[in-house]
Amino acid sequence: MKLVIDIGNTRCKWAIFDDGILIIKRITTDFTPQIVAQILGEFGEVGQAIISSVRDFPQACRDLLAERTDYFVELTHQTSIPIINRYKTPNTLGLDRLAASVGASSAFPGKPLLVIDAGTAITIDFVSAANEFIGGNISPGITTRFRALNQFTGKLPEVDLQDDFEILGTDTISAIRAGVQQGVIFEIDSYIDHYSEQFPELVTVLTGGDALFLAGKIKTTVEIIEDLTLKGLLEILAFNSNNS
Repeated sequence: MKLVIDIGNTRCKWAIFDDGILIIKRITTDFTPQIVAQILGEFGEVGQAIISSVRDFPQACRDLLAERTDYFVELTHQTSIPIINRYKTPNTLGLDRLAASVGASSAFPGKPLLVIDAGTAITIDFVSAANEFIGGNISPGITTRFRALNQFTGKLPEVDLQDDFEILGTDTISAIRAGVQQGVIFEIDSYIDHYSEQFPELVTVLTGGDALFLAGKIKTTVEIIEDLTLKGLLEILAFNSNNS
């Protein structure tokens, strides 16, 4: 069994994989030595582990994972990965974006890829057919846009996402909803159109909390991969353990 841990800015995900199959996934607000000990106690057959984090976490977590597994990797910008990173400032590239791109590349080898992670932020990254991470863009996610309109204006209310909406608003609530949701849809459609013209074999991979909503609205057929970042981390773990 393999333990994969992804510590983000606001929440932490961990998952157990067995022969590449996701067995269990959990989400927590924090990641502590107690949680590590509980996981390793419950799943005593964990032989390998990888952790990726965008924030500080206790050194004791690293120590426990190193001591109680046969092979442990902490993903950093120096870790070997199965794709080529062409980002001009690789040390500033979000490890979650890198892991998601690895996961997509593993799922569709030899294809040009547009990897879209639609969550708190929307990241849109391009991976070439030659297995190179070229770069990408970051913009606010749907919920973030709703909250920004509420927090940075005097009177606009906070609106939530709804699957059924009109493209043109007829009151303030529907105008905000249409402006945000349709704006994101137009944004993603435009990116896909742009890269599809240059790369006819382009595969668009969609993941993140708003993936299902967007997949049903954008005009292009996309590949939805749930837990793409976790699966990418699993690939990075295998790549390093096989070459150690």
